Amino acid sequence: SSVKEKGNYLHGKLQILKSKYPVIKDLKGMGLLVGIALNCDTKKFMQKCFENKFLLISAGANVIRLLPPLNITYDELDEALIVLEKVIKEF
Repeated sequence: SSVKEKGNYLHGKLQILKSKYPVIKDLKGMGLLVGIALNCDTKKFMQKCFENKFLLISAGANVIRLLPPLNITYDELDEALIVLEKVIKEF
């Protein structure tokens, strides 16, 4: 499947998380490059993700960035979303 389809899939799943958890303030990006604006300490958030073997980078004061490889599988996207939700629940 195409990168565009995977990007749409990822954005759809992140919108669901945003509707469930107020810690997600905003979603930005295109395709698989996604910025997630948070209402929490992004350094602590990124550390918790790292402890769960999920590597993120920051993109400003309160934004984390997802930048998976273009050949990521849907299963790998789902794995990342599971970890992301697990960490979100802690904030």
